[in-house]
Amino acid sequence: MASVRKSLLISTAERGSSMVLMIISTVIIARLLTPQEIGIFSIGMVLVRVADSVRDFGVSQYIICTSELTKEKMQTAQGITLLVASGLGLVLVMLAQPLANFYGELGVYKVVLVLSANFFLLPLCTVVMAYWHREMSFGRIYLVHMSAQITRFITVLTLALTGFSYMSMAWSQVAGTLAMVMVVAYFRPEIAPLRPSMHGGRSVVSFSSKAMSASIAREISEGSPELVIGKLQDVNAVGLFGRAVGTIQIFEQVILASIRPVILPYFSKHKRQGKSIKYHYLQALTYVTGLAWPFYGCLFFLAGPVIRLLYGPQWVSSVPIAEILCFMGVLRILFSLNQELAVALSNPGVTLRINIISGIFKLAILIITVPYGLKAAALGLIAATIIQILLWIRSLQKLLGIDIAGYLQSLSKSMLVTLVSVLPIMPLWFAYDNLWDVSVNEFVITALGAAGAWIIALWVVHHPLADEITHALRAFRKNSAAML
Repeated sequence: MASVRKSLLISTAERGSSMVLMIISTVIIARLLTPQEIGIFSIGMVLVRVADSVRDFGVSQYIICTSELTKEKMQTAQGITLLVASGLGLVLVMLAQPLANFYGELGVYKVVLVLSANFFLLPLCTVVMAYWHREMSFGRIYLVHMSAQITRFITVLTLALTGFSYMSMAWSQVAGTLAMVMVVAYFRPEIAPLRPSMHGGRSVVSFSSKAMSASIAREISEGSPELVIGKLQDVNAVGLFGRAVGTIQIFEQVILASIRPVILPYFSKHKRQGKSIKYHYLQALTYVTGLAWPFYGCLFFLAGPVIRLLYGPQWVSSVPIAEILCFMGVLRILFSLNQELAVALSNPGVTLRINIISGIFKLAILIITVPYGLKAAALGLIAATIIQILLWIRSLQKLLGIDIAGYLQSLSKSMLVTLVSVLPIMPLWFAYDNLWDVSVNEFVITALGAAGAWIIALWVVHHPLADEITHALRAFRKNSAAML
């Protein structure tokens, strides 16, 4: 458990540092670029993310989960990654113009063309990064990601301030990838292959293809709102909706992004040792909901001042959309760890099936709701998320033997903590007709009050997170005393 706590600490520190840089750059970019400019980049980025889910071909998950990792397997993984990624890069180059024509925006062509360069660069570090995840060497991963994030930060601000518009975001992605490649090359471990190979590729492909297909289905599903809105409405609407989605995804980008790199190796380790994952899964779900639900509950009431402070007054139309999407965030967290669980259990086909079925429902719902406005689209996403939850509950019963009563019991304490956490916001909620007008001082005091109520509630209901906070404080005091 100590190694897991250390890995989570490093991963959280990395994501926290990255998030600080990202928030600063987002705050500045949101004031330099219009919703239309950001909408153009968002459409191009969604299309590239779908292709990026194929680029890895599930090879990283294979390296993390395989029972015995050899240099020969690493070489095979390297060969498959290079072949698939470079092929996808060429496909994106060829599709860039047709995609731009489909959306009637030349900017989409330029964004996709520049971002396709990453498909020729990322294979140079994919296998090594997967190996470090398997070994839970998160210190190296921290260094690589921070190098990339700092490079992106400097590049996007420099280019945006010098008039590169939405292309500043595209070029910053490529610059960050170049930084990753250089740092990985410097710290490359001895087992990492210099020469790729296709020997024994069938065994790698048989596992990774299902994991890759599940990732493709997930990315298509995740990107479908921007794609449908961009076609049925306009890029300005894409920008507004994307900003609302980006606001509620702050939790995913900081906390979940810190947990996911650790959770798959953690589950896989227990699986290789022949241990049951059921207890560890429910415990992880309790931790995650204890963090996520209070966040989304508070954000629902404070979406106005949060968006005003982060992005400026030009994004006021995103507030009601973000408020609706907070309910989607509460529901999404219930299956946020399930893809890693299915891969650890060597059953990625479950995720593939659920992502395809729920993705079809989601696309159909969006096509029906988007013409009625962005609020209707947000409500449609909640309906699609409920369908996905029902599919996952049934699969969890088969994968882990989880019963509904046990599942709900693992969530009960997080529900109570959430209710207590939002109480300090109520006076502000009733005092103002529109929380957009709340002053910065009032917002900060209210946010601190909600954080204090959250901490108190954790101890009162004996939530497992309270023990983790206590452990972290003891470790901090011990390290501080040692330094003195």
